[in-house]
Order: sequence, then C-alpha cells, then structure tokens
Amino acid sequence: MKNISIKKYDYIDALRGFAILGVVMVHSSQWISPTAYILSDIAAEGARGVQLFFMASSLTLFLSMASRKDQEKRFVLAFFIRRFFRIAPAFYLAIIFYNYGGISAARYWAPNGLEWWYIPLTAFFLNGWHPETITSVVPGGWSIAVEMTFYLFVPYLFSKLNSIKSTLVALFLILVFSRVTSIAITSILSPYYSDTHQYLVSSFSFLWFFSQLPIFILGILLYHLINKYPKNDNRMALFLLFSSLYLFALLLTAKTFSNLFPKHFLYGIAFLLFALSLHYRSPKFFVNRFTVLIGRLSFSIYLVHFMVLSLMKSVFSDGFFLNGNLGFILAFSLVMALSICFSYITHKTVEIPGINLGKHVIKKLEQNPVPTVNSLQPIAACEYGSYAEKNASTMTKKVFTIRNSIAIGCCLLFAFAPYTAQVKFANTLWPGERSSFHSFVQYNFKIDNLNCKVVVPDKVADGKPWIWRARFFGHEPQTDIALLKKGYHVAYVDVSGLFGSPKAVERWDKFYKYLTESRGLSKKPVLEGMSRGGLIIYNWAAKNPDKVSCIYADAPVCDFKSWPGINKDIMNAYGFTEEQAKEYKGNPIDNLKPLAEAGVPLLHVVGDADKVVPVAENTLVIEKRYKKMGGKIKVIHKKNAGHHPHSLKDPTPIVDFILKHTQHND
Repeated sequence: MKNISIKKYDYIDALRGFAILGVVMVHSSQWISPTAYILSDIAAEGARGVQLFFMASSLTLFLSMASRKDQEKRFVLAFFIRRFFRIAPAFYLAIIFYNYGGISAARYWAPNGLEWWYIPLTAFFLNGWHPETITSVVPGGWSIAVEMTFYLFVPYLFSKLNSIKSTLVALFLILVFSRVTSIAITSILSPYYSDTHQYLVSSFSFLWFFSQLPIFILGILLYHLINKYPKNDNRMALFLLFSSLYLFALLLTAKTFSNLFPKHFLYGIAFLLFALSLHYRSPKFFVNRFTVLIGRLSFSIYLVHFMVLSLMKSVFSDGFFLNGNLGFILAFSLVMALSICFSYITHKTVEIPGINLGKHVIKKLEQNPVPTVNSLQPIAACEYGSYAEKNASTMTKKVFTIRNSIAIGCCLLFAFAPYTAQVKFANTLWPGERSSFHSFVQYNFKIDNLNCKVVVPDKVADGKPWIWRARFFGHEPQTDIALLKKGYHVAYVDVSGLFGSPKAVERWDKFYKYLTESRGLSKKPVLEGMSRGGLIIYNWAAKNPDKVSCIYADAPVCDFKSWPGINKDIMNAYGFTEEQAKEYKGNPIDNLKPLAEAGVPLLHVVGDADKVVPVAENTLVIEKRYKKMGGKIKVIHKKNAGHHPHSLKDPTPIVDFILKHTQHND
C-alpha cells in the first residue's frame, strides 16, 4: 500500500467545533437555564449540533473514500477497520466509566434499570434499535449507534450515489421512508409502554437511525457539490452564509415548512448552506484556531462533557452561585473549558493510539507502510477527487447554471418565509429534554436546580393560558389533556415534601416569574391541586391573589392539622416546634380573605366518603367560610367515593369551569 496523500480542511473541523458547542450548550442549559427568551431558544436548539456532526461525518467519509479507493487493496475492509478503531476505544472507556457504580438503578432512559444485556448490545453498537438501550448505557450514546450504523451503508452509498442527481433522488425517497418508518415504529412500540413511559417511544422514533438518515444524505449531497464545483467564490460564499443564517433565525421562531419536513432536516439544509459557504470562503470569525481545535477534540468532548456536568452538579449541590442568563453563560463556559482540558488528555491517550492501532492493522493486511497520526492533526481525510481536474473545461460552463439554481432556491425561501413565520413553533420555545405526555410534547428542565416540567399544546390559545399542577404530575390527567387540546400549557415544579410551606411558595414564585416574564405565558394561571397539593395552591394564591384566574382543588388538604397531622415532616418543612404548629393560623382554611376580595372562583371535587382527607375538616370549612366572605365556590360531590380516584371520568364540568374563568383574564 502506497503512502496516501490526504489534504486537510480546517473548515470541516470548525463545523465539528460548532456542533460540539451546540451540544454542550443544550446540556448546560438543562443545569442552569437562561431566562432570556432568545438565549433559551438558542440553547435548546444546540441539540441540532448532532445533526451537524452527522453531516460533517458523511462529507468526510466520502472525501476519504474518494482519495483511498484506488490506493488500498481492500479499501472497504480498511474503511471498516479504520472507523472501528476511531470510535471504539473511547466509547468502550465511556461504557466502563458511566456504569462503574452498577447498572441496577433506574435511569431516565431505562426507568426499570439496566438489564445485563444492555451492555454487550451497546458494545456492539446495536443499542440504537431498542428504546431502553438507545442512550441509557452511555449518555448521548444514541448518536454513536446511529453513526456506526451509517458506516455499514457507506461503501454501498459511495458506489451508488455518484452524482448530484442520484443523491437528490435518494434524498427524496429516504425522506418518505423515514417518515413512514417513524410512524410505524411508534404504532408498534406504544402498546408496550405505559402512559408514563410513552416518552421513550416518541424519543426513540426521533433518535433512531432511519429518522437521522436524511441528514447523512445531505452530507453526501454537500460532497458532490464541493467536489464538482470546488473553486473559491467570495460572492457566492457571502450569499450562502446570509441564506444559512437567515434560515437559522427563521427556525428559531417559526414553524417553517414543518408540515412538510421534520425540523431537524430543515436545520440540515441550513447546515448544508453554511458548510458550502465556508467551503468557498473560510472567514476567521468561523474558522479559527479555537473552532478547529475543539472540532478535532469534539468526539472526546462529546463523551466527557456529561461527566463534567455531573461533577459540576455535585460540586454545586446547593445551587450554582449565579443564576439566570449570566449564570447560564458562566456555567456553559465552565463546562466547556473543563471538557476541553479532559478531552485533550483522552484524545492523546485514547483516541490517537486507537487510530494508529487501526492503521497498523491495515498495514498488516496490506503489507505496506501507512502514515500515523500526530496528536491534534486533522483526523478527517478530505481530498477532492480528480473529477474537477479532468473536466475543467466543461465545469466552467455549468457553474453558472448550478449557482443560479442555488440562488433561485434561496430567493424562494426568502419569499415564502414571511408567510410561514406567522405560525409560532411552540415546541422550540423550551429548554431541556423532550419527552411525551399523551401525544403532546413535554419538556423536562431545571431552574435554580428545581425540577420543572412544561407540556406544550399543538396550537397555543390566545393569551397563552396555562394550568399549574401542584403535585402528582400525570395522575388522573384527563383535565390536563382536555385543556392541552384547547391550547393550554400544563406546568409543574417540584415542591414535594414541603407541604405548602414558605419554601414551597418561594419555589412557585421563581417558576411563575420564569413562565410569565421569560416565556410570556398568561399572568393568571389556573391552579390545580390534588390531595396535599391543596396546601401549596391555596398558600401561594393567598400571597398572590391577583395572579390567579381560578382554583381547581381535588380532594384537597386545606389544613395540615387534619392531614397529615402535626408530625416531624410538617415541623421540618415549616421550621416549627410542636407548639408553634398547633398555634399556626396560616393554613388555607385560615387565609381565604385575600382570595375572596380578589374574586377568585373556586371549584372543589370531593368524595363524600373520603377518610384520608375528611371533607368536613377541609372542603366544607372552605366552602362555609368562603361563601360567608362573599366568594364564589362550587363543590362537586361524588357519592360513596373515597379519596381515590381523583378527578372525574368525564372532566367536562371541570374544564367548563376553567374555560369560563380564564377568558380575557390578563
């Protein structure tokens, strides 16, 4: 085997650099959430960095194969060996590290804990074919499984997709196939998972290989464009850069063409335009020593930054010393800096030796010397084929046509954008990890280390109304589902173990401020409290009567002396002695006057045979006192019913009450 001359392209490493910045950004925002609307949106869309990785990967692989196919005797086998030793050493180390403490504990992606066979399945890169293995063994392992699966198809795709035309045809067919398979796999898997775990199915249908395959095909299209028309062109570079940035901005704020294409595919188009612009001209602002460096370290950073985030959460277990936008920026910078430091070490001690080991294996197969990789040299083998040199005379004649086509396409994008931008894309407005709530998109994130959930309606109602679930999120959700269909958001922040104490009220204050000021939701939410949730909804409402549209309380605790009684948990939550707890006059039954004066309507749903939270000690006291103060209260009695089940089988009376009292309340 001859020494292969490989040309390096810094802009491809820079693309990887931007990709890893996005990935670390979105995960940092799940630790310290920014409060500014635009900053939060940008952080949330950092997740699309994975798609930029996929595009850069397919571009690099095709460039590498073009330069090697005539110079290696077994170039397909050499390709697989090269890719395995590029990925496996660091990934296997990650498997060991992230599972060193045991595998039995439940995880978000494996709610029943890891089974023993999850480990070997992941080691063979087959974890991408099961909802509970796709990313549970190694954080972010789904993208590595998808990448390795794509490698299996690369030699075939390289032989078949040998022109722009054939690639465009394949792209169309694969887009259709991707949509069909995602719908099919959701239908097949959904019956096997409870409502609580449907998020595994919806996430899997997005993360798995067939959903991501169109992005790889876009990378192949990019390869053909730059391979066929490689000459620098400053004017075209500027036009493509503007087009890509315009599309990025559009995708942050609008439901652009989302009825036709998946959003991550639209980002893929923007990435293609951006990469093509850097190919024609690589300004220092985008392609510089920093972006190239982190691009070359990006694989290690991807695996390491989860560990760094976990370390930061342990160090700042009582909360990061700075919150909001500045806290997010500092946290992101800190995580990125530490990840780069750790990754420099793993790159030199794990990645580079692994790459060189693969080269030595290929050398033995070929029985010829091969070049080794020096630390931090570009790993991507990227040399243009000889097509352009052989066809220089005909290429010049065709450049005008291809560039005109690109220009016309971008102009059409500009023309249609103002119309599509009128529809807000609600699902992009939230940070955190996506899951599913009865077919609606749910976001799980943190604010000041508080666990928060927001479920987003498909179409947001005027005024952005929302219902605020106090406790037992997801239990008897029929009212929440009905309101989601009406365009309401459903929100939740964890106040478990606080029994409506001032600490719980303080948490609600922070969450309310975030949702109304940073997210623009209605300033008068519906408060929904089941059982002990009654304590927090009434205590917060009494402090903020002007911020409540109405209250729906279901078998609510309205006096902690009735339930759970004066015990250690209550005294710890409120900081009371036993005597102070006995003398306390701040329970919901004692603090109704602010609500009555503000005209807040109340709805209680109770079981007349409730022995856990007796109606006579809670709801009936509220009803009698509130009516005496001139307040409006309605009580729905369920004859012979106990504390459970909550809500109503048909939630129409509850929903009608809420709709009546949440119109034009801002």
